[in-house]
Amino acid sequence: MSLGLAVFASVVLVLAVYHKGFRKVALWAIAVTVILVGLAVAAYFGYDRYTTWKLDRAVKKQQAETEKGVQDCMARLGTPMPPKGIAPDFLPEAYFNNLTACQAYPDLHIPNDPFAAFGGHVVLPPGYMIDRKGEVAPIPPGRASFSDIVPPDVTFTKPKPKKNRKPRNDYLPFRRNV
Repeated sequence: MSLGLAVFASVVLVLAVYHKGFRKVALWAIAVTVILVGLAVAAYFGYDRYTTWKLDRAVKKQQAETEKGVQDCMARLGTPMPPKGIAPDFLPEAYFNNLTACQAYPDLHIPNDPFAAFGGHVVLPPGYMIDRKGEVAPIPPGRASFSDIVPPDVTFTKPKPKKNRKPRNDYLPFRRNV
């Protein structure tokens, strides 16, 4: 402890013991400081609790909106959702495909889907197609199937570099062409 700090502490102690007015002011100052520190601690923890509550509320609201969007999407696709807490005996494969699609895109809408009543998704066996009437029909001989289609050869050309030009100095007012 330095000598100056020791002298200051001894003066404060002498004043606290022998001077009644100093004791009164010192106790008030200590009391006000304790109250302010207590308020600061309460404000810090109260604000922390408030922000946590606000964040939790926003997350729950977002989850509820997403869940409602998934249920609406499944209804649009014609796939029934089982009630919460009840495990059904059988779920078609289309249910899981549609559920995955609806979880990724809750606003998904397939307009005029002829197979919405059958789960919204029909897997065709190889060699079959859907005709214009919406019925499953065999692919006629000589017609190309998707596996026969070859993607076009896409080549990209590298853009030509621009010619390097010297900067023009004639438009600057403080430079002169010499």
